[in-house]
Amino acid sequence: MMAAPRKDGLDEPPPPNSLPVACVDTTPQAVMETVLSDLKCPICLDLLTVPVLMLPCQHNFCQTCLRDMFQGPYRSRRIRCPVCREEFWLSRGVDGVARNRLAEKVLETWQEEQAKPKPKTTMCADHPDERVNLFCQTDDRAICARCVITHHRHHDVTELGRVFQWKKAHLEASLERLDQTNGELDSFIELLNSVIMEVKDKAEEEKSKVTSAYDELISLLEDRKLGLMARVEEEAGGKLQELGEQADTCRDVLENSRVVSAQARLALDETDLGAFVVLAGQTKQRIDQAVSMVRDMARLPAADSHFLHAGIDLHREKEMVISLSQEEGTRFTLDPRTAHRELVLRHGNTVVAMDAERRTCRHASLDSSACSSGSDSCGNSERFTRFSYSVLGSVFLSNGTHYWEVDVSAATTYRLGVASSRVAREKSLGCTADAWCISREGGDYFAHHDVQIYMLSIQEYPRMIGVLLDCEHGTLTFFDTMRDYAVVHRFLDVRGEGPICPAFSVGEGHLVLYTGRTAPEFHSSSAHSGKVIYNFINLMGRMVGY
Repeated sequence: MMAAPRKDGLDEPPPPNSLPVACVDTTPQAVMETVLSDLKCPICLDLLTVPVLMLPCQHNFCQTCLRDMFQGPYRSRRIRCPVCREEFWLSRGVDGVARNRLAEKVLETWQEEQAKPKPKTTMCADHPDERVNLFCQTDDRAICARCVITHHRHHDVTELGRVFQWKKAHLEASLERLDQTNGELDSFIELLNSVIMEVKDKAEEEKSKVTSAYDELISLLEDRKLGLMARVEEEAGGKLQELGEQADTCRDVLENSRVVSAQARLALDETDLGAFVVLAGQTKQRIDQAVSMVRDMARLPAADSHFLHAGIDLHREKEMVISLSQEEGTRFTLDPRTAHRELVLRHGNTVVAMDAERRTCRHASLDSSACSSGSDSCGNSERFTRFSYSVLGSVFLSNGTHYWEVDVSAATTYRLGVASSRVAREKSLGCTADAWCISREGGDYFAHHDVQIYMLSIQEYPRMIGVLLDCEHGTLTFFDTMRDYAVVHRFLDVRGEGPICPAFSVGEGHLVLYTGRTAPEFHSSSAHSGKVIYNFINLMGRMVGY
């Protein structure tokens, strides 16, 4: 009967009557010992030292040993091999013996191998004479075979090699993630450096503008110029300080992350299984901490290169300069002619809310009778229609600086901003090229312009939002008035065809409009300084009799 093959796939041992195989030790250590025995000097009985000399009889000697053996004026040219006793006549004596380059190369290779550190062997903590070759998953530690029958008898034990491969794969994945985050942080640091240079250039540009403008003023204004220059310098210094500190922090985190990366690469070179398993867990934890620190870093510069309202134009009439810095903000209300017919305006057209009854009626009936209610006429081309539940302010803004505030605490879905007086009435605010706004949709905030949508990073829901429009410089800035006027978002190129109007949309809840308020004085180095500058211009205009 034929024997069934073994399930483990291993070959059966040879039968007892098989022919014997020559017992030759072919291990690397045995082969190296054989080679080294042929590289010993017959004179000093030690390994040959470079240079190695080889006599014509093919026996090798250290040059020093051979020179010491054949000293004297007569014997130096007649050399007898100390091994085979064969005699040779050499006209140059020992100096004429050829070098054995092959033997020197073998010796050099062997010395390099000897200089390499020997792989460490991790021994069992409980049994110092045993090597670790298993892994206890219950205790998360490497153990030896004797531990299985003692302290870890009923534990979940697996092969150390399997754990080695698993932990190595996870460590490599973590290292790859770390390298990726390091690359992202490298790019971000480059962005910071670029913004720093841009801030410096912009600061010089703004100072140049201020200097040119004030040089045209009469000598009475000379002392005021230094004050404005100091404000620009202060804002630039604040921006550079914040950006520099942010860049330094990023560099510190990146340097620490690179150190962890280097440690992880050294851990991957560990050949001892037990040592690697212990080291892998520690290194994995350091990598996770490094990745967390890198990801926690801000991905937006702490400041930008825009100097709000720092530029002034003194070529205009002084009356226009004075009008740009009114003590009282522009007063306006919501324009009922533009309001979507499902919106209701209250309290002197300063509150806008969704009319639940009209909205229900609209969804219940789509005929023309559904849009006839008092002044709500389907023929009103100024009214927003379809799904654009919007209304414009009752003012047209084309020059100067204007500020208003909106209480958004009772609304969960809304949009705030500005739009051209000719904005398409059937489009949602921010979906066209002549409208700019921010929005809240549920718990998320966005910035809208044309077809572009940006998600905003807001830690706390604003309750009161301030809106500052600078027509001269084409900027629109939103502030959280309850958080020290922190900037929520800023549009830098707000220029439309024709006048600009404040714009509002509401989906759920209601908005309350507050106008006639002056833009606050911003004292932070990175905050808005335009109101201070325009009030200062107004003061100077009064000083010269306007």
